[in-house]
Amino acid sequence: MPSPRTHVAKRIVEARERAGASGMDLAQKLGISIAAYDDLEAYDHEAYMCVSLDQLRSLALLLKVSLRALLSPGEASLDNGDLSPSELVRRIRNYLHTHSLSIEQFEKQVGWAISPVMENPDALWQTWNVDALHDVCVPLEVSWLTVLPKCAA
Repeated sequence: MPSPRTHVAKRIVEARERAGASGMDLAQKLGISIAAYDDLEAYDHEAYMCVSLDQLRSLALLLKVSLRALLSPGEASLDNGDLSPSELVRRIRNYLHTHSLSIEQFEKQVGWAISPVMENPDALWQTWNVDALHDVCVPLEVSWLTVLPKCAA
């Protein structure tokens, strides 16, 4: 099975072309430079590392595709279930309790700040990128894809 990162830039280009949108217009609506937007269409890793989940969610809405399908190839990604940010926080709390870890220890383990999300689960959209979501989900044994909307709104 290919890595989810494989061809994500190509999927963004194809979705933009289907939507009849310009890169410049999308960059402006996302609040990023045209150079940053061009990188999303040129390099697969950019969508995972360089923009927030909220910016990707907005891009998917503008392109009328699901964020989950945009970031992950294949129909299987659409049927992985759903995990709300609140449920993800509940699972983090359970993990912390089960492993006798503080939030700070877990942050060191995963390499990302989670405190803002623990206080407000919806903060994950603004404060995390895909890599952060992935890295937090790994020790929880949760698919990061399940947190992403599977339907285009």
